[in-house]
Amino acid sequence: MYCMSVIDLPLAEDRKAGPQFGWYGVEYYKNLARQRPLTEREKHELSDAQQFAATGVSDFDRKLARNRERLRVYWLSNSDEDDSRALMTAKQRAGIDFEQCNAETPTTFSCTKACFDLCTPGDSSCLAPCEVRCGAPTCARTTPCYNPTWLPY
Repeated sequence: MYCMSVIDLPLAEDRKAGPQFGWYGVEYYKNLARQRPLTEREKHELSDAQQFAATGVSDFDRKLARNRERLRVYWLSNSDEDDSRALMTAKQRAGIDFEQCNAETPTTFSCTKACFDLCTPGDSSCLAPCEVRCGAPTCARTTPCYNPTWLPY
């Protein structure tokens, strides 16, 4: 439940603010296209920005939603009704940790980005130690939720 809640929070934020921010991306790539032809990658990013602006759902959001579903299936098959108090506590903790991680990120971004660039994308066993080393211990707790490779299925 902790990780499902950690994933729910950025998904909700993106759906709320996505269209506004997506249009900034669209305008950026359209202005760039006026100056020179876009690369294939930039064309793909423009397409993603247009979709994000229209729906508030990005490729990253779709990946998060798939991972959330995996977590939900795992949770449903490994919990019972007696877990309700623990689940509520986990959900509350996720909200606190999400906000704290957001507060840690601006001050640690340059350090974590340099470290993340050395990691395989999505490898939380590499990313979490970077966050701890750079002063973002709360983010180190939430990061494995986004790509739950630790799930047995």
